[in-house]
Order: sequence, then C-alpha cells, then structure tokens
Amino acid sequence: MAAARSNDGKEWTTLDRRTGELWAGRYQKRVFSTNNKKAYGFYRLNIPAVRDVKNANSVQIAESEFQ
Repeated sequence: MAAARSNDGKEWTTLDRRTGELWAGRYQKRVFSTNNKKAYGFYRLNIPAVRDVKNANSVQIAESEFQ
C-alpha cells in the first residue's frame, strides 16, 4: 500500500509505503500517520493486492480523512 501527493495530478511524491497490512474485519478504523504538513490538490492511495483473491477481488474504503 502506498500513499502519494501531487499538485498537478501528474507528478507524484510518496508520503507513505507499507506492506503486510491486514484488517481483522469489516468496519475497522485504522490510522496511518505521515510527517506531511502541506496541503496538496491530489492524494492517491495504491493498494496492489487483496488478502484472498478467490473471495474478494476488490477493496472497499468507506471513509478517508487527511489532516
């Protein structure tokens, strides 16, 4: 999983990169912090894989918050 930022939507700077993150179940809230202090026009979250492709071929995110 990687989070990136951009002001033009073309050139991206990585904010955070993680591997092996697993959620115990649905509706679980997770907090991931970065040292970014500047607002950007675009944020991108790249999730390259799911835990069990046979049973889940997509990812659902109910809400994201950037402070």
